[in-house]
Amino acid sequence: MEKIGVFYGTTGGRTEAVVKKLQNFFPNNECEFFDVAKGISEIKNFNNIILATPSYGAGEVQDDWAGNLSDLESLDLSDKTFALIGVGDQYSFGAFYVGGLRELYNILENKEAHVVGFTENSGYEFDDSPAIKDNKFVGLVIDDSFTCDEVLKRMSAWVQEIKKEFK
Repeated sequence: MEKIGVFYGTTGGRTEAVVKKLQNFFPNNECEFFDVAKGISEIKNFNNIILATPSYGAGEVQDDWAGNLSDLESLDLSDKTFALIGVGDQYSFGAFYVGGLRELYNILENKEAHVVGFTENSGYEFDDSPAIKDNKFVGLVIDDSFTCDEVLKRMSAWVQEIKKEFK
């Protein structure tokens, strides 16, 4: 498998902590990590890409991602495979749970990128989520309320699926 570019936005550090757990499942340094506060120009160097964002406000992407969305829209993504991670709080923001994830997904879909890693939405308590398509989340969803064991369990199952799709 080719190297994976992991691009994440983080404000309080939770999303960064979540994506760094990917190292447990890719032990041979298959992942290279990029904080999008420094830009997303490196995306062009990868065919396998993971994008991660927390959601803020009424389900918007994190501020650093918001500043990079037009750059993402300007790239040719049609030959790349993407997987998405959303970090959120189902109890405080259940009306638009992990909505920022859908913003990223919509760009990828419009750019005809190949998106993998949809996950079941069971085991969560929320009212609505823009990040659901065809009754599944458009990526791995990690809630602030999850224990470390829960995060690793969900991540393990998700990684096994995306490894089948990554080149």
